[in-house]
Amino acid sequence: MIVNFDELQRIRLQHQNQNIALCHGVFAFLHAGHIEHLLWAKEQSDVLVVSVTGDEFLDSSRSKLFPISKRLLFLDNLKFIDYVVASNFPSAKEVLQSLKPDFYIKGGEYEFRMTQQLLEESKHCKELLFSPTSKYASSTEVSNSITEAIDIYSDKERIDCILYCLARYKFVYRLLEKSWIVLDCGCGYGYGTKLLSKSGAKVIGCDINELC
Repeated sequence: MIVNFDELQRIRLQHQNQNIALCHGVFAFLHAGHIEHLLWAKEQSDVLVVSVTGDEFLDSSRSKLFPISKRLLFLDNLKFIDYVVASNFPSAKEVLQSLKPDFYIKGGEYEFRMTQQLLEESKHCKELLFSPTSKYASSTEVSNSITEAIDIYSDKERIDCILYCLARYKFVYRLLEKSWIVLDCGCGYGYGTKLLSKSGAKVIGCDINELC
C-alpha cells in the first residue's frame, strides 16, 4: 500500500504490538539484489515499510530512468511489502523519526562502511540490521556491469531500455517454477526468453515483429 509521509505515525500506533522494519533506498530499477534484501527484511519483521528517495535528491541519470511515481508502483506490487512511502528528504532520518521502527535494515555492503549519516539514522530505531550481501549489491553496480558489457551502444536511451528489460526478467526469473509453462509475449530477439528458460520452466517466446 502506498501511503503518505504523514501517515507513518498512525502506522506505528496501528502496529504497536508488532515488529516494524524499515528499508530505505533509491530503487532506481528493481533487480535481484533488491528482492533478496527486501525478502530478508520481511522475514525479520511483522510489518515491512519501504521508503523511497524522491527525484529531487537524485542525480539526473538515475531520476530520469524511473520517476518516484513509477518506483513506488513497482515496490507496491511486491505483495510481501506492507507499506511504501516517498521520502522527500535527502536521507532516511525523517522517516525513521516519524515511524520509529523496531528494525532499520540496510544491505550487507553497508556493514563494513558505516558512515556518520548511517550512525545518526540508526539512533531512531531499536536495532540496525544488515541483510546478507547479494552478488547484485546495488543498482549502480548492476547498471555499470551491464553498460560495460554493451559498450557497443552509444545511445543512452537504448541502454536504459535494456536495463529496464533485464530488471523485469531478473524479477520474474525468481518467481518461476519448473512445472510452469510460460509465454513470453513481445520477446524481441529472445534473450530474455533464454534467461527465463534457465529456471527449468518451459518458456515460449513470441513477437509481432517477424524479424525478431
